[in-house]
Amino acid sequence: MIDIMFDKGGGKALVRIQNTQVQFARVMGGHLLWNRIEKAITVQGVLKEFPELSDKPNNEVLEIGKQRFIDHIKSLKSETQIKDYIMDELMKHGCKPLYTQRQGHRVQRCH
Repeated sequence: MIDIMFDKGGGKALVRIQNTQVQFARVMGGHLLWNRIEKAITVQGVLKEFPELSDKPNNEVLEIGKQRFIDHIKSLKSETQIKDYIMDELMKHGCKPLYTQRQGHRVQRCH
């Protein structure tokens, strides 16, 4: 299991990777509010990655984007590769990685 803490526009976000499962949470008032993958993927984000879906209805765009994300995560071989992919993608969107933690060991600051 790998946890990554991001600074996201003044707030904090946490990504937890366990095998091929990826969970997203935001920190509000000292509490973690976990989101399902459906809440983390937006129509605008999917259309930015896959402009060919622009003629489809929003609910179909979200479903296709979710499935492509899940398929891509499953194609990666290790939690470390998934972590690298998630960090690269979120940094493209202005999120700054702060800390990582692997298997409950000591927290490491990201450089």
